[in-house]
Amino acid sequence: MPLAFTGWSRGGGWWRRSWSPVVQQLVTRCGSAAHLVADTLLVADDLVWNPGPGKQAHITSCEVGDAVWGLVGRPLLSALAEVGAAAAAARCRHCQPRQPLRLVTCNRSGSSAEGLSDGIIGEGGTSDFDIMLEFDGPFRWAPPGAEKPADIEPHSAPQLWARPTDNAGFVTLHWARTARCGHEEPLEALPADSVRRLMLDFCRVRMDVWPDGAPWDTSFGVHLVPTGRPGSKTESIEYRISLSRAELLAVRQLCPGLRAAVTALKAIKNILKESGVAMDDLKSYFIKTAALWLAQEPHGGPRTGVTDCVHRLLDWLERRLDEERLPCFFYPAINVAAELTADQRQAIIGSLRLVREHLTPLLMACCEKEWSLDTLLEGRPTEPLSERQLRLRLGRTLLRRAVLSGIQFRPTAPCWESWWSWSIPRLARAAPRLLQWFHHRMSGTHDQQCFLLMAWSVVDPADLADGEPMTSPVGDVTVTLDVTPLTRLLTDSDLRRLLGEPAAVAAWCRRERPAGLTAEPDTPRGRAELLLRPELLLRALGEAVPRAMDWRREKDRERKEDWEGNYQPPATYQQRRERLEQHLSCDLQYNLRVKLPEMDGPTVVATAGLWRRRLQQLLSGDRLRAAYDAAVGRWPDRWQLLQYYLAEDDKQGKSAAGAAARVSL
Repeated sequence: MPLAFTGWSRGGGWWRRSWSPVVQQLVTRCGSAAHLVADTLLVADDLVWNPGPGKQAHITSCEVGDAVWGLVGRPLLSALAEVGAAAAAARCRHCQPRQPLRLVTCNRSGSSAEGLSDGIIGEGGTSDFDIMLEFDGPFRWAPPGAEKPADIEPHSAPQLWARPTDNAGFVTLHWARTARCGHEEPLEALPADSVRRLMLDFCRVRMDVWPDGAPWDTSFGVHLVPTGRPGSKTESIEYRISLSRAELLAVRQLCPGLRAAVTALKAIKNILKESGVAMDDLKSYFIKTAALWLAQEPHGGPRTGVTDCVHRLLDWLERRLDEERLPCFFYPAINVAAELTADQRQAIIGSLRLVREHLTPLLMACCEKEWSLDTLLEGRPTEPLSERQLRLRLGRTLLRRAVLSGIQFRPTAPCWESWWSWSIPRLARAAPRLLQWFHHRMSGTHDQQCFLLMAWSVVDPADLADGEPMTSPVGDVTVTLDVTPLTRLLTDSDLRRLLGEPAAVAAWCRRERPAGLTAEPDTPRGRAELLLRPELLLRALGEAVPRAMDWRREKDRERKEDWEGNYQPPATYQQRRERLEQHLSCDLQYNLRVKLPEMDGPTVVATAGLWRRRLQQLLSGDRLRAAYDAAVGRWPDRWQLLQYYLAEDDKQGKSAAGAAARVSL
């Protein structure tokens, strides 16, 4: 793979053939200050998409929906677990439980939950959720360690012992021996291959296209995944230690610049793949691990730009891969790159060097995919911009985006109807404190605040000051920034883009004197009041520039249709009941034989019989109603996440930085 890079990278033609020609124009135009584009716009995206309480609200609503969906699958999962437990090779009534594992809850983790998704609306991406099924059983955990636990009294059984293996981060599970047991050594407990088979069978019967799942057996703190180290002598019974909960919380606490750098590096992988340069061996987990380690270094921090953070990620990864050791952040004894061959390590190092060599255009390509950067190319395209000019144009870009987002996601926009039908049933009862945070995260007000804050951060205050107060303290941790000076950045072309016919709108404002407009529309104050109050702005457009309003209505209609496709209301109790009754009316033995042809005849009969009985039990009396009400009525928060996002008085979210900024009129 590195050899393929070398011939292309010398001339730089490999990326010119695949990217938009605008990218090279932007790099040339921005010159030595090009890093400001990524440092500003990618952080703005992170602020918009990843506020802690709002992100958790979205994940919670998904998990409530998963719980409702999972009601139909419970009887099948229970039947498969019971039949599998009964067929276990070694049984002892003294040390082993009589009941099989039971599903406790589903939790979402992975890049999309952490805020590291590389997805682009309309284009997709490689990031997704890991849906983690947590199982529990009628047992307690023996003290961990390599030493075999002493025999226990029968009344203290069953106890599960996690025995470390020779492979760091992997354990095998055993039942602690009791004083009455006839066997000499602790029996194997829940062999990983049997649990994998349980989940594989469950997924294959449930849906033809359902991906293979990984079940999770959990004690607070870590998860155990039934995945052995390839080539290990105990691979078939090994569990891998997973730190998904800790990683989820840690990544969400990263400063926006570092988190945006991780997302950018993942996006760069996708861009290179589109160009025919594969970087599959560079796993997203490696990049995330590097970010967590870099966050501990004193020269990092919230003021570090995205470009610098990407350079540091590349340097750290290359150094560690060259040393043949990439330590897990929460468990340094685990080498997360241990399975890489020497050739794979060298291929990744070659990829990292390639990215470093062309980082400026690669980051510009990331921005160009997400943002309209026409303001940066105005004027003579071959004439470089000074740093001051670039900062001013970035401020204009952000201000225009703030105005448009306010319109698109205003409270009266028609798209909200489907969002409410999706969100209220999931959160109103299960996690009501999160509903308002979720709505705020999706609102135009939130987007405006983020974009305006970044506009303030990139523009030199000297270009805005005009004898007016620009900041004012509010309490101990909040600073309010006056948005009025920012509107001085807008040019005539910006106003034509936003208003269609600025003169007609200004004339309407002077004639009608609408409520909320306290200054002339051609003054900075008047512009701020008009542009950042979407309902007032739309009223002005509707009466002064009907053609512009017709275009806006069409955009509203398109967004409404998009949201209707994304936000479907959860299944009702009656719909879940009808689906279960459909299963009950089917030939369950036939379904098992078709989906699991390797299952022997007696096992098919036993499993189908248990499946039918569990369906009948769930449909009898008020059991399904109770299960449905539990799914939509209470989010268990087994990972204890809310304490990191909501204050005890429910009135404010906890800020990772301990401070906040508000941009206001």
